[in-house]
Parts: sequence; C-alpha cells; structure tokens
Amino acid sequence: PGGIHRHLDKAARLTVPAQFHFAGNDGHITDAHVDEARRAFFGRGDVGIHVYDGADHGFNCWARSAYHRHAAALSHGRVLTFLEGGSP
Repeated sequence: PGGIHRHLDKAARLTVPAQFHFAGNDGHITDAHVDEARRAFFGRGDVGIHVYDGADHGFNCWARSAYHRHAAALSHGRVLTFLEGGSP
C-alpha cells in the first residue's frame, strides 16, 4: 500500500471490502502512515489492516533481500481467506 497516505481522503468512498498489509520495519511506509490508514478506516469491519513486526518493505517478494518468509506466509494465508469471503 505504498502511497496510501496520499489517498486516505477517499477512504469513505471505498464501498468494497479491503485488506492492507504493512511491514513493521518499513523505511518507506512509516508508522505514521499506518496510523493514518487505521484512523481513516476506523470502525470499518470490512477493512483489515495487518502489520508484520520484523518485516521490511518488500517482505513478500522472494527475490529481495527483505523477503520475510513468516510474514509472507501469514499475509498470503490472510489474503486467501479474505478472497474466500472471510474476514478482512
């Protein structure tokens, strides 16, 4: 969700369920950006925000040195559950 903080003014217009995955140690997407997203979607049961402690930017890309196997597997499972109609 890089750059999400620049589009949060549109959050109220989101009419479909959504899921966001953030690295806990991301130098590009800061904790402040994640907090802004949490505030923008507060109370939305159809929007999930997940943060992976110990993971860095690009944690889900196996070709990067930042690849974080545990965070990638956990996020992958959450996405599959979400796409099957489960919780965000």
